[in-house]
Amino acid sequence: MHPDPRILLVCLIWSCSCSTDPFARKEWYNIKAPSVFRSRNVGKTPVNKTAGTSTASLSALLHFVWAGLILVIHFIELSQDALLGRIVEVSLADLNKDEDQAFRNIKLRIEDVQGKDVLTNFHGMNFTTDKLRSLVRKWQSLIEAHVDVKTTDGYYLRIFAIAFTKRRPNQQKRTCYAQSAQIRQIRAKMVQIIVRESTTVDLKDLVVKLYVLLRPTSSVSLSISLFTLFFSLSASLRQSAR
Repeated sequence: MHPDPRILLVCLIWSCSCSTDPFARKEWYNIKAPSVFRSRNVGKTPVNKTAGTSTASLSALLHFVWAGLILVIHFIELSQDALLGRIVEVSLADLNKDEDQAFRNIKLRIEDVQGKDVLTNFHGMNFTTDKLRSLVRKWQSLIEAHVDVKTTDGYYLRIFAIAFTKRRPNQQKRTCYAQSAQIRQIRAKMVQIIVRESTTVDLKDLVVKLYVLLRPTSSVSLSISLFTLFFSLSASLRQSAR
């Protein structure tokens, strides 16, 4: 009794796919950070090598195999197209060669491929988990705010802010809670500052403000009371410029 040719074909395809090293089909590209950072060499990223000679970004090569009327479809994708849109997360300490900024993580999005180099653009910034947990303490109020802004060059960002009240100098009382009305006013003041500082600059200058000008500590003065706030920011790019 002869074996079924369809079973032989499936076994052959499975054996070929399992015997090859997956990294043998990879090629490596150098990741370049935007010029706003001190160090532009971020690292390397792998991608599957281009299969075939197709010039389209995504084409289908159909192989008709006459073995039990089996139709095998292979999708061919250029390696450069597979890199576009990939998100890379890097510590700000590595980008600026400053260990004091290790609590910030920068997200970069690959937008262009030039030879063996991939060019990135700012995609987001957030704090590390241990940094956020170190800020949360007892006997203080936590105020959160978020706002969607648009830069002058057409980028939309959603910026999150978190603030913590702090005891005044020479204060005898252990707690420093803010009342509900004061929290609403502080949140409105936070949103006002974020909109004012974000909508008047382009994306490149806004990235500099996020990690240089807007320090983790900032003072906010209100007519009702005076609170010293730990003012922390994180941002994410919602939509690119058209």
